[in-house]
Amino acid sequence: MIRNYFNKLDYAIGAEYYLTNEKVNREFTMNSNNFYVDEIVNLSDLGFNQRSGNYIVFKLLKKNIDTYTALI
Repeated sequence: MIRNYFNKLDYAIGAEYYLTNEKVNREFTMNSNNFYVDEIVNLSDLGFNQRSGNYIVFKLLKKNIDTYTALI
């Protein structure tokens, strides 16, 4: 049975109907092939620019390793 959700914002984005009593049998296992995190930072908002300065900005791509281990 589908239920109408009456939040105007949900209706505006096309999620007018999305609640159901039907169970969906699905199992999700998180691993490095299906879990992604993109941390997008606007460096200019933080005061960084292209001129010489006191800091270096690195782009770190990692897989199957925690952040602490990748940084040491």
